[in-house]
Amino acid sequence: MNYTVKKNRNYEARIYIGSRAKYVGPLFTFSELRAAISNFQHEKGLEVCNPVRITPTTYVWDDYMEDGWEIAVIDYPRRSKPHIVLHDFMFDLGVHLLERFRQNRISIVFPDEIVMLESDEAETTHKGETSAASNQS
Repeated sequence: MNYTVKKNRNYEARIYIGSRAKYVGPLFTFSELRAAISNFQHEKGLEVCNPVRITPTTYVWDDYMEDGWEIAVIDYPRRSKPHIVLHDFMFDLGVHLLERFRQNRISIVFPDEIVMLESDEAETTHKGETSAASNQS
């Protein structure tokens, strides 16, 4: 058997998203997330998109627990792209998912920084308090 080896400089970016709107809103499913990502990829076009990996995860903070997902992209050697293209794709996908699934916050881990996108209507705690309400106290 013959084979070819293709190599790229390592690049991976990951989006972390919860599974419900705000902290107490309705849950959304893996199928809904997958469809939203697929539609986003289709709208953006293959020249700026890469395949993504969706992995279930669980967030735990004190007395709060929420299931969610890690969405990752790598510089896939078969469809290599400049790292800035992958960075911009993941940032734009994060913004799209923040709005589409009414998230409080989404974190995006890039090789050299972590970016947190926060909704203007973000709740500050899982008990339903919003940033605006807590600032008026």
